[in-house]
Amino acid sequence: MRVLVPVPARRAVRSRLDARYVTRAGLRESVEKSRADLRKTREDLRKTREDLRQTQEELRASVQEGKGASQEIRKLGQEFKAERKKDAAHLQDMTNGLRQLEALVQEVTALRAEVRQLRQLKTAVTKAGEAAATGHQLALQTAEALDHVLQNEARVWQAVDGLTERTAATDQ
Repeated sequence: MRVLVPVPARRAVRSRLDARYVTRAGLRESVEKSRADLRKTREDLRKTREDLRQTQEELRASVQEGKGASQEIRKLGQEFKAERKKDAAHLQDMTNGLRQLEALVQEVTALRAEVRQLRQLKTAVTKAGEAAATGHQLALQTAEALDHVLQNEARVWQAVDGLTERTAATDQ
């Protein structure tokens, strides 16, 4: 059995679902891009750490050899500070990406709950439509029964009128 749902209600539900899913598709691409950026950042950090270890080993070797170690130490110290600043910025970016991802997870959970509510609403509307159809059928049956009662009442009054006429004719 089909139930007629008002056009404005149908349009509102469709536009809300369409708007949610269009927005989510854009966010999904953004999240995937953020994940790729995070992977690249991690690789850059690993390479930087390897470079730093090699530089430290070279510094130790030059200190042992005594060839201008103080200048190299200053240079490496400056490079190390610059790399630490970059690492801190990358860490902040990863933290922000994680927060965005958590927010998206919460939104997806909220959307799933909303879809469940809409499905329950659909079930309730279907049950209401079935109840309305049953009520309509009962109303039709009641109307038919009442029509028969009125016809029988009319026949009774016709019979009463006929008897009244006969008794009036016999009394004269």
